[in-house]
Amino acid sequence: MKRRRMAPRFILAAATVLVALGSEIDVGGFHCAAAADDANEMKNPYEGDPAAIAKGEELFSERCSFCHGGHGKGGKGPPLTAGHFKRSGTDTTLFSTIMAGRPGTQMGAFANALSADDVWDIIAFLRDETKKRAAAGELSSQ
Repeated sequence: MKRRRMAPRFILAAATVLVALGSEIDVGGFHCAAAADDANEMKNPYEGDPAAIAKGEELFSERCSFCHGGHGKGGKGPPLTAGHFKRSGTDTTLFSTIMAGRPGTQMGAFANALSADDVWDIIAFLRDETKKRAAAGELSSQ
């Protein structure tokens, strides 16, 4: 599948509007529908794609593992492959957190350093790694 590059600022703005207004919109060719209380606003278009997972693992190792540990198991930043999140773990939340950061924390914004496709690849890797850890019995039920 040939991937279209999406402008990070556009996708971040669209995701923010989507969540805030609870509307339907087309974001860079991906239809996203949500209500303000809907837990599944946007879905990763590359989830389960082996090439995206491999690229996401590479990007995660380069950009994220210093804080979030190898394979997302946690470090000075929270674990991202433990099967649960302190805040919502939806694709929309993860995407917007990576792009915009979390004010008042050490989680910085990556909108200027990563493309939207890069962020989706990282999320694809995190989802795949979480499934592998669950299958290996590494995750406690919470």
